[in-house]
Amino acid sequence: MAADAQLVTDAGECPGEVLVFTQDGYLSWLEVCSWRDDIEVTLPAARHWLRSNALDPERQASSGLRSAQHHEPTDITSSRPVVL
Repeated sequence: MAADAQLVTDAGECPGEVLVFTQDGYLSWLEVCSWRDDIEVTLPAARHWLRSNALDPERQASSGLRSAQHHEPTDITSSRPVVL
């Protein structure tokens, strides 16, 4: 696993996380994990929450982005950063 980020909703709840895996320095797969049944965790919802957290410093600190190695995720077809 290259990185993981806890998802924090607009209401401040933590319904799941996103896991990023790489192989040979390229994004190999992305998992969106749900910890709760009462909040639907989908890729579009995860994208929204991650973007919202990136724009709000208080929420950014609580989302807890962690990386085993600091690698910018890349699109394997274009070598550009992946935008969630």
